[in-house]
Amino acid sequence: MKIKNKKIAIILIGTNGYFLLACRFVNRFNKFYKGQNNITFHMFTDKDPSNYLPDIKNFIYYKTFHKTWREAVNDKFNCIEKIKTNEEYVYFFDADTNIQKEFDDWFIGEHVVGKHFGYNESVSDEMPFDRHKHSSCFIPMGTKNLNYYYGAFWGGKKNLVFNYCSEIKKLQEINKTINHEPVWNDESYTNYYFNFILKPNKIIETKDFQFVTSCKGGMHKIRINVDVDLTTQEKIFRENKDKVLNILNNSVIIEK
Repeated sequence: MKIKNKKIAIILIGTNGYFLLACRFVNRFNKFYKGQNNITFHMFTDKDPSNYLPDIKNFIYYKTFHKTWREAVNDKFNCIEKIKTNEEYVYFFDADTNIQKEFDDWFIGEHVVGKHFGYNESVSDEMPFDRHKHSSCFIPMGTKNLNYYYGAFWGGKKNLVFNYCSEIKKLQEINKTINHEPVWNDESYTNYYFNFILKPNKIIETKDFQFVTSCKGGMHKIRINVDVDLTTQEKIFRENKDKVLNILNNSVIIEK
């Protein structure tokens, strides 16, 4: 079933050094999107993105602060539940997702996840699930018929996404009581949920995933150092916000 002419929410968390990456995503999405739906970006950032984005109206800013990257990734479920607008579908993308070419509505469906590259689905014991036996997202060795999914992308009908976020937050609270952080943070919960609680009806194979994940454009220090100085990059972004921008080798690139 092709979904078109629907109101779509895209969620981005761009606190600390990830702020410019979130702005890059919106900049490039708006330039390259050729689909048939009405997109609104919900941006959870610690700076107002208005002066860094093209003169567009399709974004909502939520002032948000995180002390560390781990706090940011674990807070995504809580952030999403703050959305009060009337979009019918909600999709989460990591802020360091990059877009390199024109695209349509490939990522839209009722309940969608993407298969993570690099893992052979027939050898589930090699997948990096949380193997801590007391964890709320524990997956035992020897479990068959599993997929390993991105934590960087998922979404679908709003009610399904909100239910998912609510359930994940419960699992997070259980692990807090035993002082346990899953091996891959939010992604560990994602894989437990989509393998055991509610299986998605649209799984995007690695070869069909049209965006680039974990693309920081050379700004790798932002993951650990929340105080990294990006003054120069931010200035270029503001002054060229209506152009097609990218981040490569720690520099802002203006594309023709």
